[in-house]
Amino acid sequence: MEVEIPREKLEEALRQLPKVDRGGTYILQAGSFRDYEDADELKARLALLGIESDIQTVVIKNGSAWHRVRIGPFKGLEAVKPVRRKLKHNHIDFVVIRIGD
Repeated sequence: MEVEIPREKLEEALRQLPKVDRGGTYILQAGSFRDYEDADELKARLALLGIESDIQTVVIKNGSAWHRVRIGPFKGLEAVKPVRRKLKHNHIDFVVIRIGD
């Protein structure tokens, strides 16, 4: 089944969508691990792909440590795109986190 939407209705709907602010500073988090060795393994895998990353260790409320593998920072979403493509191409999951203006 195919539904045709008149062009003017489509254009009006697109105008009503909220504008996305693509400015700001972003990082990508490619993983969070209980074991430092797992985080270090992902960091090494990223390095082989030419992606520089850091491991950030945080202690949560119950006292356990987590090791986050983070990439960036990037100024604006446009700067994030090439790295996102490379991660997707290599089947590496990630989240985009806005950390500032």
